[in-house]
Amino acid sequence: MTIHHVSPRPLEVCCMQHKRLGWAILLAGLACLIWAETTTAQMQILTPDGTTLHLAGTISNADTTGLGLAKYGLGTLVLSGNNTYGGNTLLYEGTLQVAGNSALGNHTLDIFQGTSLSYAAGATLYNPMQLRPHPDPTSTPPSDSIHWLVASGAATQAGTANGSVPVIKQGAGTLYLMGFGFNTALTTVAQGTLAVGNFMAGPVQVNAGARLAGPGIIQQITVQPGGTLAPGMAPGDIGTLMVIGDLNLHSGAVLEADVDAHGRADLVQVLGIARLNGQVRAMAQAGPWQPHTDYTLLHAAGGLDDTRFTSVSSNMSFLTPSLSYDAQHVYLRLDRNDTPLDEVADTPTEKEVADAIDTEDNPDVYDKVIVMDKDQAKEAYRQLSGSWHASVLSGIVEDSRFVRQAALFNTPRGLVDHGPSGRRSWGQAFHSDGHRQDDKGAPTDKRKLNGLVLGVSHPISDSLHANAYIGMQDSQMRRDRAMATARVSTLHAGAALGGNWAGAAWAVGAAHSWHRIQSHRNLAVAGLRDALSSGYRGRTMQGFAELVAPVRWMASALQSLSAEPQRLLVEPTLAPFARVAWVHSQLGEHTEDGGSAALAMRTARSSVIFSKVGLQASHPVHMPGGEATIKAELAWRHAGGGTDTVSRQAFRDGITRREFISYGHPVARQAWSLQLGLDATWHKHRRLIVGYAGQYATGRQDHGARLTLNWGF
Repeated sequence: MTIHHVSPRPLEVCCMQHKRLGWAILLAGLACLIWAETTTAQMQILTPDGTTLHLAGTISNADTTGLGLAKYGLGTLVLSGNNTYGGNTLLYEGTLQVAGNSALGNHTLDIFQGTSLSYAAGATLYNPMQLRPHPDPTSTPPSDSIHWLVASGAATQAGTANGSVPVIKQGAGTLYLMGFGFNTALTTVAQGTLAVGNFMAGPVQVNAGARLAGPGIIQQITVQPGGTLAPGMAPGDIGTLMVIGDLNLHSGAVLEADVDAHGRADLVQVLGIARLNGQVRAMAQAGPWQPHTDYTLLHAAGGLDDTRFTSVSSNMSFLTPSLSYDAQHVYLRLDRNDTPLDEVADTPTEKEVADAIDTEDNPDVYDKVIVMDKDQAKEAYRQLSGSWHASVLSGIVEDSRFVRQAALFNTPRGLVDHGPSGRRSWGQAFHSDGHRQDDKGAPTDKRKLNGLVLGVSHPISDSLHANAYIGMQDSQMRRDRAMATARVSTLHAGAALGGNWAGAAWAVGAAHSWHRIQSHRNLAVAGLRDALSSGYRGRTMQGFAELVAPVRWMASALQSLSAEPQRLLVEPTLAPFARVAWVHSQLGEHTEDGGSAALAMRTARSSVIFSKVGLQASHPVHMPGGEATIKAELAWRHAGGGTDTVSRQAFRDGITRREFISYGHPVARQAWSLQLGLDATWHKHRRLIVGYAGQYATGRQDHGARLTLNWGF
């Protein structure tokens, strides 16, 4: 059960001689009880076991008596208000959670053996702390220790901590001890991190899975198997930790030391004896690393007692750590090893980039990569590659279908009533959303596309029609994981010819497209940070053909089933069809603007032959405004030729500009497409077609809509 005190009125602590003030809260059969007594000069708060009381309002003194607050009961009291009461806070039993920086008034916290002090994430406790034995020597407290708990995040104990009672740090969070610690009893780090930024008078023990950090001064340290000792205040901070007495590192313990390329490293300064075991873990930072760098990790004035660490490791795949010793010191050396950078690469693109970096053709990029761990290096290779530009190229090839489909859809094939002049104008607008999952090392990307194609068709004869068209298309591409974007603006122009031969409809056509691309890439992995951009142009040429053979055997059957045969003015049909298209796209040379990771891109080309077979179906329906036709198309598409898209590039700031290749998303080898639409005639020479168009391939989906308007004049 939880009770929240959220009244905006202050909760006043007052005192009257020899008179009980009464019950303030009674809920759920006395589950939580608050009362005040004058004889103790504190307001007493009782939270029975299993209950939580949250006082969020302000607690203050009603007069100048300066009374304090005493917490009893095995339950939990949460204080989060801006409290101003003048007396001490006494934690006799249970748990006190501090959820605000002024939660405990203006004076000392007296915390007794067997209780728990819980810090909310982000809380800072400025009050001094007195660690006291249990007030009743005849009773047995739940624990012989005081517990400091930070469940998650980080909290700070800024006030001093005095006493002689064992303390246990619990919870996965971090507790920063910035005040002096004069507790002479053992402090045990059982969970999470205890970071000491000042002086601790007693010994500290670090248990398995826990961490002791900070550039403080500690009386004595023992690190159990699985525990970690790190002199810096936080990962990445370089600091010096002093041990007044002895340092004992047991088998399986870890000494974690941050090091940088300039020779700075964490240091443990031991005035007594350092007994070594376990391992050293060197955590490197980005920088201009030399072939070898030396560090002093530990100095023990009382010697090493003829002990050694059992192993040393590093977070760097390309630097080999080694340890050396003298009578009082432990030294670390990092040497550039013979491991090639492509040792950690998994894909051809990653290997190409790694090999280009390993030549040290671009020293700035090389220095940042060699201090990365395996996963960071692989991610750096992906981001440093030109695969984004290759993926843009394959996207342009795939999206060439929109203008092709508009031309084929609006090219007449037989006898058509165009209107008085014999010509027909048309316009088709379309929108599409697509995404491609990871493929051959190219990260997932997404695309939004809008376009408009306008054309005019003219009859050459009763069975032959010419069609000319122009169009525009805007595509926004985005790669989430590598933080890359591209905008592709396209202009189209083309012509088509359609006719009817022996009952089969056919069409052929060609189109030329001009692309303008604006690309942006943001690199962010370990110490590699760069913002790159480029603007360049490209073009696409394509030729295409279609053959449709209607099957009209359904017409008579449907006529016989129709209740009003005379209304069935348009015959339902099934029509097998075949299409073929040759598409050639080319993107021009360009150089990215930005830092040392910028690329100089070579011309990129892709030629693909698309073939599609499928079935078209149409069925007439009667509508209040006239006749309409429901149309559907299901097809299987195959891509042949160079479906892999490749970019060739070199680092712009490379000394020799060594060229390497990168693979982007390939053109989908096989895909299914589905189109659904409604073709309505609201005037003798005007038609409106609305519909859905989707394409599906393994790891890819594309969903779109189209709107087509035809009118004769």
